[in-house]
Amino acid sequence: MLPQLAGDEVSPMKELNFTSCLKADIESFIAHKNSLGFPYEASARILLLFDRMCSEHFPDHDCLGQEIALAWAERKPDEHPNTLIRRISPIRGLAEYMNRTGKPAFVIPKGLPNHEVKYIPYIYTREEIASLIAAADKLTPQKGRSIKHLVIPCALRLLYATGMRHGEARLLKAEDVDLDNRVISIGESKNSLGRIVPIGDEICGFLEAFDQTVSAVIPGRTYFFSRHDGGCYSKAWLQPTFLSLKYLAGIEDGTTVKRVHDIRHSYCVHRLNDWAREGADIQVKLAYLSAYIGHVSIESTDYYLHLVPDFFPEFSTLVFERNGLLPEVVE
Repeated sequence: MLPQLAGDEVSPMKELNFTSCLKADIESFIAHKNSLGFPYEASARILLLFDRMCSEHFPDHDCLGQEIALAWAERKPDEHPNTLIRRISPIRGLAEYMNRTGKPAFVIPKGLPNHEVKYIPYIYTREEIASLIAAADKLTPQKGRSIKHLVIPCALRLLYATGMRHGEARLLKAEDVDLDNRVISIGESKNSLGRIVPIGDEICGFLEAFDQTVSAVIPGRTYFFSRHDGGCYSKAWLQPTFLSLKYLAGIEDGTTVKRVHDIRHSYCVHRLNDWAREGADIQVKLAYLSAYIGHVSIESTDYYLHLVPDFFPEFSTLVFERNGLLPEVVE
């Protein structure tokens, strides 16, 4: 059975301190990921917990062997399968990296765990989105120099206006937001190779107002949605506040999971519905939507056709009969 650690709290990224026999390999692996343009923050924290397990329970081992790997891959009591998958992935990547560099390491088989539980997204109505934003507009300053009450309303508007991932918004640099030309440059993230996102006049106005206000507080900031100390928010930057907003907006009853990421799904479904009402060629529009939201392949965007009742009778045609799909679109 997987040894229980003393807790899941880890220090900030700059203070990560690996101590096991795999210290050098883990640090080299993270540096390799960073060199490819991946922040790799969340995975680095998982690797820190793995390093702790190695130090505490396998101090005499000098390599990433089968015993260590399978101990880490054992499912904890009440652990969700998806959580286990996320916990295993960086360690599998570490072992593969070590093998490529000539060091033998046991790679956790792809069959562990057996399968991922498919999450069914919650599609917010337009009224619910408006209620969320209205609740966000009522946020007040927190103790200290926090500017989160300014960040949340603007970030929510941007997420719904563009369908971008909340992690992309979190890491958005100030220099990447070109309000004069009304475009946002998004770097590599998840499966996206980077893209240019045009924005409309309304959201551009909100971003301009936010930028002017925050620039007066944090001149020359690096991140567009900066913390008061100039750094970027953590991966969970929006979650606690977002939960409160859902209750304030009256759309959280505790019976259906409604994530921040569902705003992205809602944007896509609403956009497809609008095109349907306009009589647009959905087969063509789907290619543009795929490029706009940063999908590597249009097959990933096909998923949203399942969520739009207007398209369901035509789903198989739209997915499998792709005659002339705009090859010039940059994904």
